[in-house]
Amino acid sequence: MRRRRRFPGITRSSGSPGPPYSAYTPPGAAEMIAWADWSQAQKDELATAYVDAATWLLNGAATAVTMPYAGVTDAPTNWYSPQSDSTTAMQWESPADMWKLYVSHVAFSLALETTRTVPWTIATYSAEQLRYLLDSSTMGWKLPYEPISFGLGTYGGAHLPALRANNRPKTTFAHPMWIYRWMSGAGIIGNTRIASIGGVLDWMRHHMAHFYGTDNFGTCDNVWQYRGYPPLSRIIAGTVDAGDPADGVQHWTMGCHGSVGFLAATLRALNIPVQPVWVGGHELACFLTERMYLDHGDDPYNQVVKNAPASPILGVLIDEATYQSRFTADLTINLNNPSAGVIANIGKGAADFR
Repeated sequence: MRRRRRFPGITRSSGSPGPPYSAYTPPGAAEMIAWADWSQAQKDELATAYVDAATWLLNGAATAVTMPYAGVTDAPTNWYSPQSDSTTAMQWESPADMWKLYVSHVAFSLALETTRTVPWTIATYSAEQLRYLLDSSTMGWKLPYEPISFGLGTYGGAHLPALRANNRPKTTFAHPMWIYRWMSGAGIIGNTRIASIGGVLDWMRHHMAHFYGTDNFGTCDNVWQYRGYPPLSRIIAGTVDAGDPADGVQHWTMGCHGSVGFLAATLRALNIPVQPVWVGGHELACFLTERMYLDHGDDPYNQVVKNAPASPILGVLIDEATYQSRFTADLTINLNNPSAGVIANIGKGAADFR
């Protein structure tokens, strides 16, 4: 990817995926288009979205934002077919939906920075950290099928990428203005990045519940009334699982994968990049700017953590050195087939929480 102006890596997926021709191969340099090479219409669309976001932030983010907003929804038409109830849920979006989703996030990221709405700055971020805010490949990949669509989320098993940089969070995202306003109203946004990370984790501790069953289309339809990844608005508002209505309204999450997706989607709207990490079929979260890890996506609502509501939630995180000692010294890879000893360390942060 080429660097342009102050912020490198404002790119989008384009063209046909290069060899090997596979839905599981990330787009390469030839498939990415730098901002300087966008069409004038695309640049104008980004500029319009930026002005809208910046004006809204400068006015105190006081105006309510409802979804869909500016063509972005967290429950878009899922182009994956066939959606058999027993098929593992996948999320494919149209080029138009993917473009609007991507542009809304880049525009909001830049607006947060230029309006100084949050106390931290992306001007000091590394290329790796900026990638999770400005590069479309951290959201979805163009798929080699007709009609052309974009695949969100990373699938495990034999298709797990070797490099964790190629992981995509399992979320449909949402418009970042809607996400930001929810976090502001919920008192999640702190004076530092780490405090804001803690704000999201604490909300998860006090609200989220792990869904029942497997992550197939039938379960997703029952739990979130959507045949795809759980929409953020439905997690936050709560839903009734039609397969187990006795539990009433719950803030259901699709396990560790859905929870890491939730973290990635919400914190991206604060210019805090989150990298999903796979270990033995489970998903962890790396908070890149802090070099801290959540050693299992389920940790925040683990019963041990819930039973200590007065303990600071940041105590569930582990630092990079601890991650390396418990999992792998190589910070670039996923672990598809780790040893039993490594598997035993998944969720240790919650098990040791006091």
